[in-house]
Formats: sequence, structure tokens, C-alpha cells
Amino acid sequence: MKSIITGVIVFFLFHSTVFAGKGLHLEMKVINSKGANGRIDLYASDKGSRMEFTIQSGRSSVAMQGRKLITILRADNPGTVIRLNSMNKTWSEIPDEKMHIPDNQKYTVELTGRDTLNGIPCLHAVLTGTHSRQEVWTTDSIHMETFYPVLSIDPRWTSGVRRETLQSVHADGFPVKVILDNHQTGITTLELVNVEKVEVPEEMYAVPKGYKKTELSSAQPGIPKPAMKGDKPVKTDSK
Repeated sequence: MKSIITGVIVFFLFHSTVFAGKGLHLEMKVINSKGANGRIDLYASDKGSRMEFTIQSGRSSVAMQGRKLITILRADNPGTVIRLNSMNKTWSEIPDEKMHIPDNQKYTVELTGRDTLNGIPCLHAVLTGTHSRQEVWTTDSIHMETFYPVLSIDPRWTSGVRRETLQSVHADGFPVKVILDNHQTGITTLELVNVEKVEVPEEMYAVPKGYKKTELSSAQPGIPKPAMKGDKPVKTDSK
């Protein structure tokens, strides 16, 4: 518990535009009522931010267990997110305007008050959508803008409509905990369990050697498709 509190304070004090010496690692657990569980690891430094979603269990995704989906935002190229798929060793570039998968729900929100969760002061709100209900605990102590681009590929947590609704009650900070009740996917809980100050190697913001580039599908924004013959090479940090 103490490590979470300490990490948040360190982040709040040292993050303005440049990190002081070290970066940060945030660990979040994901639990689904239908068994599709996993963890999210978020990293941030003055070089950028990175999200790793690791699938740990799930009856419908046995082949994916232990696999990681990785999203990277480099500080020197803030308008483009890099998506890595460790299962088929591919990568794609997602321009900012194509990052957000459409969320057609209409939301209402009720701010229920202030709370302390895992030692972190939070705002507690209930967000009700057309097809889902979310109970959220958010904090301003963690700089949401640092992680928003790498998290925003999943509209369940960070769609523009959802965020605007939370902004209306000043509860659009970093999610310390979210309980999502979706009619189709069941109940999913996302919870911050640890924050620590760490060294983040620069290679964590690079495309690994051996990965092949894919293009985005115009039918499904944010979903890659194989690159076609004749595509122009894109400069990366892979060797």
C-alpha cells in the first residue's frame, strides 16, 4: 500500500514537462467475470510512454495467454502511436486522428463524492451509458495526459464521449479503479495496484528487431492489416 502512495506523490511532484532522473511504472490488474483476466503495465519517462496488456487467462483466448499487446508513444513523435503485436511479431503506426475506435453510447454521470482507494484520494463517480454502466475512481495526482494516448485505443475506458462526460463533473483524472458492467462482455474491473519509480530503458520505445510493419484497416480504425508490396519503408529504431 505504501508503495502506491509514495509512487503517486513522486509522480505528482516530479512530472511537469521533464521527468527527474527516473521514469515511472504503474501496474494495473484486469479481472473479468467471464474469466478473461490480465494485467496492464504502464511506463513513462521523458522519452515517452508505453502500455503493455498481458492476457493471463480466458476461456475463449487460450492461444493468446501470456501474449502481450503493446502500445508506444514516443516524445519525439507525439502525433503517432506505435502498436506492437508480440503474437505475430508485427507493428503498425496509428496517427492520432485514427486512434479512437468510435463509441456511439450516450452517457449520464453522477458524482457520488470523494473517496480514498488504495491510499490514493479519488473522486468517485457513476457513469451510465446506453449499453454499459461504469463505477469509476479517478485521481488528479497522476498526469492522465501522459498515458491517455496509449490507453485510448480501448473505448471502454477512454473514449472521447466518455471522457467529456466525466469532465463535466471534473472526474476525468487517471483511473485508480473502474468497474465496467457491459451487457455483452460481463463485469470487468480495472484497478491500479502499484506505482514505482524506475529506470525505463530507451529501447522500450523502439520497434524490436524482426517485427514486420502492417497498415491500418480503413474499416476498423486502430486495427492493423498486412502491409502491401511496394509500401515505402518507415524509419524506426529497430536494428
